[in-house]
Amino acid sequence: MRTAAVGRKSAAALEAYGARAPLVAPAAGAGPLVLVLREADHWPGKRVLLPHAADGRPKLAAALRRFGAEVDEVVAYRTVELPAATIADAWGRAAAEAVVVASPSAARALVGAVGSAALRRLEPVIALGSTTAMTLVALGVKAVVPEKADFDAVAELLSTRRRRDAEVPS
Repeated sequence: MRTAAVGRKSAAALEAYGARAPLVAPAAGAGPLVLVLREADHWPGKRVLLPHAADGRPKLAAALRRFGAEVDEVVAYRTVELPAATIADAWGRAAAEAVVVASPSAARALVGAVGSAALRRLEPVIALGSTTAMTLVALGVKAVVPEKADFDAVAELLSTRRRRDAEVPS
């Protein structure tokens, strides 16, 4: 059975459960994966099982269908949003100097709870991936996207910014 993953961490998880050499795009996300999948096989008549989030975007399934694959979509998980008051309370206690937003649903929940002005006061607002960044921009918040959509890249980005800011005389 052939497998594919939207990022290297997902591929590693598949391998931990026995998958051999999942296809992974050079950049994380459905868009880059679509490009890799298009060239990876002859799709007409192939059956594809596509587990995804309940509120996941249809890009990958639609592309596979365009390629001629028979796609069986399975909702593998649902995002459950905390009440806005709970998010706002946690935000207030955190006294954040920066924020990392890992998904479009997290962006919507956070902005819904604390407002875009609270996020705009931070430097930086980091989005894991371009889809999350576009959601933040649509909500009125400018975001920085690290080179890779993982927390190691976020740590490096924050560290670099801190060093740069420490070098600038006040």
